[in-house]
Amino acid sequence: MQAIGVGRGDLIGWSDGGNIALDLAINHPERIGRMAITGANFRVDGFAPEVIEWIKQVKPEEFDPAAPRR
Repeated sequence: MQAIGVGRGDLIGWSDGGNIALDLAINHPERIGRMAITGANFRVDGFAPEVIEWIKQVKPEEFDPAAPRR
């Protein structure tokens, strides 16, 4: 949001996008106006083991649009 100049906004999240929106709301509540979430995963134990390992290894800086791809 900061990269595109949005200080506060409304979010709609579906599936993993819902998880991202929830994380944003928990860590940066001042940036959220209203939020609608559907189909967010409550737990990760239903994911394949390799997906869980990938989730554990992802670093926040890798979400930077300018970050090199793995």
